[in-house]
Amino acid sequence: MFFSNLFKPQGIGIDIGTDKIVIYLDKKGVVLNEPTVISINTKNNQVIAIGQKAKEMIGRVPSYIDIIKPIENGVISNFEATEKMIDYFMKKIRRDYGNFLNSQALISIPLDITEVERKAVDDVILATGIKNIYTIDKCIATAIGNRLKILDSIGNFVVEFGAGRTEIATISTGGIMAYKSIPFGSKSMDQNIISYIRDKFSILIGETTAENIKKNIGTAIENKEKRIKVKGRDLATGMPKEIIVTNIDISNAIDKSIDTIVANIEFVLEATPPEILNDIYEKGIILSGGGSLIDGLKEKIAKQTKITTYTADDPSMSSIRGIGIVLGDMNKYKDICTKMN
Repeated sequence: MFFSNLFKPQGIGIDIGTDKIVIYLDKKGVVLNEPTVISINTKNNQVIAIGQKAKEMIGRVPSYIDIIKPIENGVISNFEATEKMIDYFMKKIRRDYGNFLNSQALISIPLDITEVERKAVDDVILATGIKNIYTIDKCIATAIGNRLKILDSIGNFVVEFGAGRTEIATISTGGIMAYKSIPFGSKSMDQNIISYIRDKFSILIGETTAENIKKNIGTAIENKEKRIKVKGRDLATGMPKEIIVTNIDISNAIDKSIDTIVANIEFVLEATPPEILNDIYEKGIILSGGGSLIDGLKEKIAKQTKITTYTADDPSMSSIRGIGIVLGDMNKYKDICTKMN
């Protein structure tokens, strides 16, 4: 058993992504949902802001202020900044919800994570004072969060389309049957949009603008035209300029990225055992993660694979929902979790 039934520890679920961190508390639900961004004054190495306030500073600060995104492709790339960020968020939760005595943390991690990357996650959480740390594969947490019966000998197919990483997995009997984990996500599409607008219109836009364009008119298929006004810097004159961008433009901008996702889905389907594949054809493909909200994505995947494709309810929260379910019954799910220390 993970713990004595006489003294059940406080469960803390942590979903750390390229774009945001979500923290869940047993019997409280989600208590924090913040961008994984930190701003630091390089003159004195002092933290200026963390989370949403730091994100709002992007593109609006002098050169001596660093805006750091310490999670890249779903893994820690800047240990010191991540440690400061996690410590800040945990102190905030302790202030709002009380201290965590005899706590245990369950953290989602990407597939293909290296031992060094796994150790970095462990060290960051240990630094907050939590001693009992477990991990769960993010795609498995996502499947559980979508109420898929992953412990049964039934095939399930999940695409977790995050900000910095996309994970595609066939899951059955509590394990991964076939998978592909690629360091590519919805943030890559933002860069596609920036490059496309620069090349076609000679206008330079920032990450925040690209993200807003994607959310408003981003599409994986060419459908009824939508337009949006975009302001940027004219590369010829250096002056501000406003242009009109359509959803057809954005479809062209992200088309290769979408094709990459679809090709990897097909790869995992081809690697899936035939018996399991029959289940998937009957049950369909589940899309999750913030990137799954791209208009027309499920239709394009369904057309290409000939398998019915669904988008999860509130897909950006699927993983943390699954973590919460597991925390509620650790004994049931003990075999799919890994003790870190």
